[in-house]
Amino acid sequence: MCIDNHTIKDAEDYVLFKAAALKQENGKFKAVSEARLQRKLNRSFKAQMEWIIEKAAELSFFNNKSLILRLERKAVQDEINKMLDELPENQEIAENIANSGKTAYSKGAKTLYLKFGMDAVGLDFDLVNPYAIDYLNAKKTLHLSDYRGSIKRTTKKQILKILTEAAETGQSYQETGRKIRAQGAEGVFSRFRSEMIATNEIGHAYGEGSHKMVDIYKRETGAMMQKYWITVQDERVTPECAANESVGWIGYDEHFPSGDDIAPRSTNPRCRCDCGYRRVDTQGNPL
Repeated sequence: MCIDNHTIKDAEDYVLFKAAALKQENGKFKAVSEARLQRKLNRSFKAQMEWIIEKAAELSFFNNKSLILRLERKAVQDEINKMLDELPENQEIAENIANSGKTAYSKGAKTLYLKFGMDAVGLDFDLVNPYAIDYLNAKKTLHLSDYRGSIKRTTKKQILKILTEAAETGQSYQETGRKIRAQGAEGVFSRFRSEMIATNEIGHAYGEGSHKMVDIYKRETGAMMQKYWITVQDERVTPECAANESVGWIGYDEHFPSGDDIAPRSTNPRCRCDCGYRRVDTQGNPL
């Protein structure tokens, strides 16, 4: 569909129409994918929480009331770290995140593949598979490591703090267990955290898959492309995302005001935005 170049309002209406249609189509897929991943993460988080509480009972400082032991902070932390190095479910968490990401990546790629009729220019959708696998493997590496932001690191940091404080203050095992269980409501084992991870992972995977297809299409056809930031347009949209959307269509290689190349926003783990893409002529008119 071409936009009437003589009527700015028509072009603006078209942008809003396409944005609404994209959010409706992509939003349903993302919502289902996010909910599925969140349920899997919740099960793993609960298993990790119960394991930590059970294993914490075996830590020496709960069975030795020596003031000297409590004050030996490094010894206490070493003992806790040794326990947390055996934390279960890390592999399952990484696999679930990676596999969900691969599915979202492929869906994003397929959406753009069909939109631009890439089969008509001799491009095969199967070519996305190596990229999706690379994306999956990168996620496995990230979430099984101790890199900043990884699940294992986040969990260890919070639980180490709780257990170290218990050792230093002579807190009972029962009270410590209650504090760890509270993490299921508001901390590292919470539904809020699993929802944030699911939203972030599915959104980024979908966006990366779409972007990869546009990269390939642009390279193979020489087409000139533009992109547009699309928000959900509700009360949860951040000022930064709203500003990205307000600039309208920009060049494919330009940055949005937030500094991001594509949606969702890299510094907002709960960003639900998408990017729209279109072909344009040398004057920037849509084709």
